[in-house]
Amino acid sequence: MKLFTVSALKTDKIVSGSPQYPMWSSKEPDIYVSEVEYNDNEYNKIRAEANRWRIDLNSYQEDDGGYDRQSSDSDSQSRPISDEEILVKNGSFFGIITTVDRSFYSKSSTFHKGYEYISINTAAIKHGLWKYHYGHSSDDSSSSDDTVYYLHPLFDKE
Repeated sequence: MKLFTVSALKTDKIVSGSPQYPMWSSKEPDIYVSEVEYNDNEYNKIRAEANRWRIDLNSYQEDDGGYDRQSSDSDSQSRPISDEEILVKNGSFFGIITTVDRSFYSKSSTFHKGYEYISINTAAIKHGLWKYHYGHSSDDSSSSDDTVYYLHPLFDKE
């Protein structure tokens, strides 16, 4: 099984630490990763470690249409980590990695669909992976739509 793995080689794919919602800074340094093939025993060990964590998905939507037409909504869900999201470092589960979409920066549909990650190192401070953002602002209205992944150990929530 191939899994994304932190690499010391600066020739591999560079991956950014996700900005902390709602800020634009990250507590995670940029890293290099490559896809590494793991044998069944190694994969089972890493998968068992990842199974001790979950992803909490939080969605936030806010609309301000002006003239007292304001609304907001939020939703939370929890789910297991998929194999494609596992990030490995030194042979152990290290965090999650996924593509992000913040294409609001540009009209290009491929502008910001790169990979970002968060690690178990920042889970305790609730530094989420800002998976999706779309927003607009004008003189008479504004809106935003955000999806943030938070990494939590399973034992924190029953």
